[in-house]
Order: sequence, then C-alpha cells, then structure tokens
Amino acid sequence: MIDGVDNAFQLLPAQKGMLYHCLESTESDVYVTYITLNINGSLDVARWKNAWQCVCMKHEALRSSFMWENLDEPLQLVHSEIQLNWKVSDIDALSIQDQKLTIDQYLRNQRSLGIEPTQKPPMHFCLFKRTEENWTFIWSIHHLLADGWSTPIILNDVAKFYENNVPANSVNASAGFGAYVQWQMQRENTEAKHWWLSTLKDAKSSTLTIPFTQEKNIEQDELLIPQCEYALSTEETQNILLFCQSQSITLSSLCHAAWAVTLANYTGADNVLFGTTVSGRHPEFPLNENIVGLLLSTLPVNVTIDLNETFSSFLKSLQNTLLRISHHDQIALPELLRQIDKSDSADVFESIVVIESHDNDIDFNNKNSSITLTDIDYLTHSHYPL
Repeated sequence: MIDGVDNAFQLLPAQKGMLYHCLESTESDVYVTYITLNINGSLDVARWKNAWQCVCMKHEALRSSFMWENLDEPLQLVHSEIQLNWKVSDIDALSIQDQKLTIDQYLRNQRSLGIEPTQKPPMHFCLFKRTEENWTFIWSIHHLLADGWSTPIILNDVAKFYENNVPANSVNASAGFGAYVQWQMQRENTEAKHWWLSTLKDAKSSTLTIPFTQEKNIEQDELLIPQCEYALSTEETQNILLFCQSQSITLSSLCHAAWAVTLANYTGADNVLFGTTVSGRHPEFPLNENIVGLLLSTLPVNVTIDLNETFSSFLKSLQNTLLRISHHDQIALPELLRQIDKSDSADVFESIVVIESHDNDIDFNNKNSSITLTDIDYLTHSHYPL
C-alpha cells in the first residue's frame, strides 16, 4: 500500500468513462460541477472549514484522488490526510453589482482552469463575505468523486458538523463507497450481458446532426454551451402527475417517452437510441441511499416506435425497459458496445435524459440552525452534445 493511502480500488465503469473524456478534453472543464449557494447568518469561517474537513474524513470518496499513469487500470486512492483548497475573500466594501461581477469572474477563472483528477482531493472551496450576515459559497468538485444524489447527503453532514462543532480528528471514517465498488465488481453479469445483447442487437444510431463544438468566448475565456430552461406551471405539473397516476407510470418514464417520440419525429426513424442515467443505488446493497460517491451510470435506451401500438401500452413497455436497465447497470458501456460492434458511445447516441430524483432537503434551513442556505445553483456539463 502507498504511504498515506488508506485504500485503493478500481474505478467503476462510469468513472472510467468520465476519466477518459476528461483526459480527451484537457482544455475544457467537462465533468466538473460548480455548486453555488448563499449563506445567511453570522458564519464562523473556522467552524465552516472544519465542518468540511469532518465530512471528508467521514466519506472516503471525498478523500480520494485518481491515478492512471504507468498502470494497467486506473485507481482511486483514498488518502489518510488531505489538505483542502480554500479561498476566502472579503468583498463587503464593493457595491452589489461589483460583488456579483467579482463572483462571476471567479467562476469564469475556475472554469478555465478546471480541476485535475490527481489533486488530493479534486475539490476547491471559495467563500465571499458580502456582509456580516451574508456570504456566497462556491464548491467546485470533480464529478469523479460524487454524483448529484451525494450532494444533499454531504451538505446535511456539513450542517450537523457545523452546528455541533465536531473536531475533525474525532470523526469515524465510513467505508461505504469502497464496499460498494467491491460489491459491484462481484455482481453476476451473465444474465445482464445476455439481456443487453438481446436489447441492442438491432439498435441504430440516432444522429441529430447538431453542430457541437466546444468554442470559447475569447473575452471571458469560458466555454460556450447553450442552455435552455423551461418551468412548468402548477396546472401543467398537476395535469402531468394526474396522467402518470392514471397510467400507473412514473414521471421519469413519461419524460423518457416524450424524448423518444421527439427523437423519432426529428430523425424520421421508427427506432431511436439515446442515453439514460441510472442512480446505481440498489436496495439489495445496505445503506445505499447514504453512500457518497459516483454510483450512477449512463446506459443506452433502445426504443421502437410502433404507430399501431397504443400510447398507454408504449409507456408501460418503456417503463419496464427502464427498470431492466437500472437492474443491469453493472455492465461497462465500452465493453457492451464492442460486443454489438459499436466502437464508442459517442457514435451510438448524442443525447441523454437525466432525471434528478434525489432528496434535496437540507437541514440548514430549520429554525434551530444558526445559519441558513438559500439559492443553491448547480453548473456542470458532460461530453454529450445534448
């Protein structure tokens, strides 16, 4: 074992894929997540820093770095001790407008630099003091360390450690992620391989011919990635939920069905292929909902549109397919694609559907907390065009 390393294990399939695309796109911040939030109250900076140190001591994934040079397989190393990268800036003398410009400039600089997976750990933290009672906090974390499901777990732990002022050297480490990796590696995959080969044997690429180039804004030195947001009204939301209830399907299934139909319309094909992200948190693995780490996977969905089939039947069939995909997520996508004579996932599908279904409740906002978190915002992007 390497000095100062508590554990080392192979990367999960999704981590291998992410690392590959990070190394391929060295000039972009692909798979780096920036989480911005406001902190209201009299923040004790030393306690805040200590709370994050406690969280990293508890969750081994947050004490990790990644190593691949001169190795047959890349490794995730869990370090005994880490030095977190902090920046604290007092900007309360600036106007509100200039404060915003300063924070935006910091984010632009971070995005231009990215985060190296070899850092111990690949995370950065920044605190901007705007007034005595208002702070902006920016947490930059490489997606290799953790998924979206992990974020509220981490922030809730920060809340507890901060409020109780727990010494970092008294925190007991959890081996949850390492145990999960070992469990995934040992899962029987014969049935999964058979199902995937049967499901994808006739799959064809759904090429959207979208011009996708990672151009940069020269003046601001940031990646230009178009984004579009659409918020459903309360009435629209209620109608959709009632429809899902009437069909005995999940909202996730309806979203995937909508995208399948949209792809079919735009490509003119009756068979479409796109990606879906599954959580990887299996009920048969204990404490799966409380593990911090990258457990998710992105896997292909092969859908045939039959105009003679009722929409109700189509929805139920697709929901069953999505359930089988989530159950058979232990298969590495590159290995799977090689078996069906498709060389790379980028050649197979250009779009993915991601449903954020994890718990976003954070305990900082209860009446007994000395500080509250508001206006949480996430910024990240993958290598998929859409």
